[in-house]
Amino acid sequence: IDPSINARRLMQHAGTRLYLSKLKPEIRTKLLLRRGSEDSFHAGEYVWNDILSRLYVSSSSDHGSNGNFNDFLADVQLSFLMFLFLECHTSLEYWRDAISMCSLAVLPTDDATESATKSNNSDNNNLLQKHCNFFQQLLSIMHDQFMCIETEFFQEVEYSSGQKNFLIQALERLCGGFDDLVEGGEHSDIDGLKLVSLKLKRMLRDRFQLDLSSLMPRSNKDE
Repeated sequence: IDPSINARRLMQHAGTRLYLSKLKPEIRTKLLLRRGSEDSFHAGEYVWNDILSRLYVSSSSDHGSNGNFNDFLADVQLSFLMFLFLECHTSLEYWRDAISMCSLAVLPTDDATESATKSNNSDNNNLLQKHCNFFQQLLSIMHDQFMCIETEFFQEVEYSSGQKNFLIQALERLCGGFDDLVEGGEHSDIDGLKLVSLKLKRMLRDRFQLDLSSLMPRSNKDE
Protein backbone atom coordinates (compact mmCIF):
# COMPACT_ATOMS: atom_id res chain seq x y z
CA ILE A 1 0.00 0.00 0.00
CA ASP A 2 1.89 3.02 -1.28
CA PRO A 3 0.94 6.15 0.73
CA SER A 4 1.86 8.37 -2.22
CA ILE A 5 -0.90 6.84 -4.39
CA ASN A 6 -4.54 7.81 -3.92
CA ALA A 7 -7.17 5.21 -3.06
CA ARG A 8 -8.82 5.22 -6.50
CA ARG A 9 -5.55 4.40 -8.25
CA LEU A 10 -4.62 1.77 -5.65
CA MET A 11 -7.85 -0.09 -6.36
CA GLN A 12 -6.88 -0.41 -10.03
CA HIS A 13 -4.26 -2.98 -9.02
CA ALA A 14 -5.83 -6.46 -9.07
CA GLY A 15 -3.68 -7.83 -6.27
CA THR A 16 -4.41 -4.86 -4.02
CA ARG A 17 -8.15 -5.19 -4.63
CA LEU A 18 -8.07 -8.88 -3.76
CA TYR A 19 -6.02 -8.30 -0.61
CA LEU A 20 -8.19 -5.45 0.66
CA SER A 21 -11.37 -7.41 0.02
CA LYS A 22 -10.28 -9.94 2.67
CA LEU A 23 -9.67 -7.36 5.41
CA LYS A 24 -12.00 -6.01 8.06
CA PRO A 25 -13.66 -2.73 7.01
CA GLU A 26 -11.89 -0.68 9.69
CA ILE A 27 -8.45 -1.95 8.64
CA ARG A 28 -9.27 -1.42 4.97
CA THR A 29 -10.26 2.18 5.72
CA LYS A 30 -7.00 2.80 7.59
CA LEU A 31 -4.91 1.42 4.75
CA LEU A 32 -6.74 3.35 2.05
CA LEU A 33 -7.23 6.67 3.80
CA ARG A 34 -4.39 6.57 6.35
CA ARG A 35 -6.62 8.16 8.94
CA GLY A 36 -6.13 5.67 11.79
CA SER A 37 -6.81 6.74 15.36
CA GLU A 38 -3.33 5.57 16.44
CA ASP A 39 -0.56 7.89 15.34
CA SER A 40 1.83 4.92 15.20
CA PHE A 41 -0.17 2.99 12.58
CA HIS A 42 2.18 2.15 9.70
CA ALA A 43 0.35 0.84 6.66
CA GLY A 44 3.36 -0.73 4.97
CA GLU A 45 4.51 -2.57 8.07
CA TYR A 46 0.97 -3.80 8.77
CA VAL A 47 0.66 -5.29 5.27
CA TRP A 48 4.10 -6.92 5.50
CA ASN A 49 3.32 -8.53 8.86
CA ASP A 50 -0.17 -9.58 7.79
CA ILE A 51 0.91 -11.26 4.56
CA LEU A 52 3.85 -13.14 6.05
CA SER A 53 1.91 -14.30 9.11
CA ARG A 54 -1.43 -15.09 7.43
CA LEU A 55 -0.60 -16.12 3.86
CA TYR A 56 2.79 -17.73 4.52
CA VAL A 57 1.92 -19.98 7.43
CA SER A 58 4.84 -22.26 8.19
CA SER A 59 4.03 -25.97 7.87
CA SER A 60 6.47 -26.75 10.67
CA SER A 61 6.01 -25.27 14.11
CA ASP A 62 9.72 -25.89 14.78
CA HIS A 63 10.72 -23.13 12.36
CA GLY A 64 8.26 -20.53 13.65
CA SER A 65 8.30 -17.21 11.80
CA ASN A 66 11.55 -18.17 10.04
CA GLY A 67 9.54 -20.71 8.06
CA ASN A 68 7.24 -17.92 6.87
CA PHE A 69 10.24 -15.81 5.86
CA ASN A 70 11.95 -18.66 4.04
CA ASP A 71 8.80 -19.56 2.09
CA PHE A 72 8.31 -15.94 1.05
CA LEU A 73 11.94 -15.53 -0.02
CA ALA A 74 11.69 -18.79 -1.95
CA ASP A 75 8.72 -17.36 -3.84
CA VAL A 76 10.72 -14.22 -4.64
CA GLN A 77 13.44 -16.40 -6.15
CA LEU A 78 11.04 -18.71 -8.00
CA SER A 79 9.01 -15.88 -9.52
CA PHE A 80 12.21 -14.22 -10.78
CA LEU A 81 13.42 -17.46 -12.41
CA MET A 82 10.07 -18.00 -14.11
CA PHE A 83 10.15 -14.43 -15.41
CA LEU A 84 13.77 -14.68 -16.53
CA PHE A 85 13.67 -18.06 -18.28
CA LEU A 86 9.99 -18.47 -19.21
CA GLU A 87 9.14 -14.79 -19.77
CA CYS A 88 6.12 -15.23 -17.49
CA HIS A 89 4.49 -11.82 -17.01
CA THR A 90 2.49 -13.00 -14.00
CA SER A 91 5.73 -13.98 -12.27
CA LEU A 92 7.19 -10.56 -13.08
CA GLU A 93 4.18 -8.94 -11.41
CA TYR A 94 4.57 -11.12 -8.31
CA TRP A 95 8.30 -10.38 -8.10
CA ARG A 96 7.63 -6.66 -8.52
CA ASP A 97 4.87 -6.59 -5.93
CA ALA A 98 6.81 -8.66 -3.39
CA ILE A 99 9.85 -6.37 -3.53
CA SER A 100 7.68 -3.25 -3.47
CA MET A 101 5.75 -4.54 -0.46
CA CYS A 102 8.98 -5.14 1.48
CA SER A 103 10.29 -1.69 0.60
CA LEU A 104 7.07 0.02 1.69
CA ALA A 105 7.29 -1.79 5.04
CA VAL A 106 10.46 0.15 5.93
CA LEU A 107 9.21 3.50 4.64
CA PRO A 108 7.15 5.35 7.28
CA THR A 109 3.81 6.77 6.18
CA ASP A 110 3.29 10.52 6.47
CA ASP A 111 1.45 9.97 9.75
CA ALA A 112 4.22 7.79 11.18
CA THR A 113 6.90 10.29 10.17
CA GLU A 114 4.99 13.15 11.74
CA SER A 115 4.49 11.15 14.92
CA ALA A 116 8.19 10.28 15.11
CA THR A 117 9.13 13.93 14.63
CA LYS A 118 6.83 15.05 17.42
CA SER A 119 8.28 12.45 19.79
CA ASN A 120 11.88 13.33 18.79
CA ASN A 121 12.36 9.72 17.79
CA SER A 122 14.42 9.26 14.61
CA ASP A 123 14.11 5.45 14.65
CA ASN A 124 11.30 4.95 12.15
CA ASN A 125 12.48 1.56 10.88
CA ASN A 126 12.02 -0.66 13.91
CA LEU A 127 11.02 -3.47 11.52
CA LEU A 128 14.57 -3.57 10.15
CA GLN A 129 16.00 -4.00 13.63
CA LYS A 130 13.57 -6.81 14.46
CA HIS A 131 14.09 -8.69 11.20
CA CYS A 132 17.65 -7.87 10.11
CA ASN A 133 18.26 -11.42 8.91
CA PHE A 134 15.21 -11.39 6.62
CA PHE A 135 16.13 -8.12 4.94
CA GLN A 136 19.78 -9.13 4.68
CA GLN A 137 18.73 -12.30 2.84
CA LEU A 138 16.35 -10.30 0.64
CA LEU A 139 19.09 -7.90 -0.44
CA SER A 140 21.51 -10.77 -1.08
CA ILE A 141 18.90 -12.45 -3.28
CA MET A 142 18.25 -9.20 -5.15
CA HIS A 143 21.99 -8.71 -5.66
CA ASP A 144 22.29 -12.13 -7.31
CA GLN A 145 19.16 -11.54 -9.40
CA PHE A 146 20.42 -8.23 -10.72
CA MET A 147 23.64 -9.94 -11.75
CA CYS A 148 21.53 -12.12 -14.09
CA ILE A 149 19.49 -9.29 -15.62
CA GLU A 150 20.64 -7.70 -18.85
CA THR A 151 22.33 -4.35 -18.32
CA GLU A 152 19.63 -2.54 -20.32
CA PHE A 153 16.89 -3.69 -17.94
CA PHE A 154 16.22 -0.24 -16.48
CA GLN A 155 15.95 1.25 -19.98
CA GLU A 156 13.52 -1.34 -21.34
CA VAL A 157 10.16 0.30 -22.05
CA GLU A 158 8.30 -2.92 -21.24
CA TYR A 159 9.65 -3.06 -17.70
CA SER A 160 10.74 0.48 -16.95
CA SER A 161 9.47 4.05 -16.99
CA GLY A 162 12.56 6.09 -16.16
CA GLN A 163 12.95 7.20 -12.55
CA LYS A 164 9.43 5.87 -11.84
CA ASN A 165 10.65 2.31 -12.39
CA PHE A 166 9.19 0.20 -9.57
CA LEU A 167 12.57 -1.33 -8.72
CA ILE A 168 14.36 2.01 -8.53
CA GLN A 169 11.76 3.34 -6.11
CA ALA A 170 11.87 0.15 -4.03
CA LEU A 171 15.67 0.20 -3.91
CA GLU A 172 15.63 3.83 -2.81
CA ARG A 173 13.30 2.98 0.06
CA LEU A 174 15.22 -0.12 1.16
CA CYS A 175 18.74 1.28 0.95
CA GLY A 176 17.61 4.62 2.36
CA GLY A 177 16.10 2.85 5.36
CA PHE A 178 19.27 0.82 5.92
CA ASP A 179 21.44 3.93 5.73
CA ASP A 180 19.39 5.52 8.50
CA LEU A 181 20.08 2.67 10.93
CA VAL A 182 22.71 3.17 13.62
CA GLU A 183 25.52 0.61 13.60
CA GLY A 184 26.72 -1.40 16.58
CA GLY A 185 25.06 -1.44 19.97
CA GLU A 186 22.66 -4.22 20.86
CA HIS A 187 21.62 -4.64 17.22
CA SER A 188 24.91 -6.05 15.91
CA ASP A 189 23.20 -7.60 12.87
CA ILE A 190 22.66 -4.09 11.52
CA ASP A 191 26.35 -3.90 10.57
CA GLY A 192 25.94 -6.89 8.25
CA LEU A 193 22.76 -5.46 6.79
CA LYS A 194 24.45 -2.19 5.95
CA LEU A 195 27.35 -4.05 4.31
CA VAL A 196 24.95 -6.01 2.09
CA SER A 197 23.18 -2.75 1.19
CA LEU A 198 26.51 -1.13 0.28
CA LYS A 199 27.48 -4.14 -1.85
CA LEU A 200 24.16 -3.93 -3.71
CA LYS A 201 24.50 -0.20 -4.34
CA ARG A 202 28.02 -0.59 -5.68
CA MET A 203 26.96 -3.37 -8.03
CA LEU A 204 24.03 -1.28 -9.32
CA ARG A 205 26.38 1.64 -9.94
CA ASP A 206 29.03 -0.44 -11.72
CA ARG A 207 26.70 -2.71 -13.75
CA PHE A 208 23.74 -0.43 -14.52
CA GLN A 209 25.24 3.04 -13.94
CA LEU A 210 22.47 3.50 -11.38
CA ASP A 211 23.70 5.66 -8.50
CA LEU A 212 21.13 5.38 -5.72
CA SER A 213 23.03 7.88 -3.57
CA SER A 214 22.24 10.64 -6.05
CA LEU A 215 18.54 9.72 -6.00
CA MET A 216 18.06 9.57 -2.23
CA PRO A 217 16.97 12.51 -0.03
CA ARG A 218 19.78 14.58 1.43
CA SER A 219 19.21 13.14 4.91
CA ASN A 220 20.31 9.73 3.61
CA LYS A 221 23.53 10.90 1.91
CA ASP A 222 25.87 11.37 4.85
CA GLU A 223 28.18 8.48 3.94
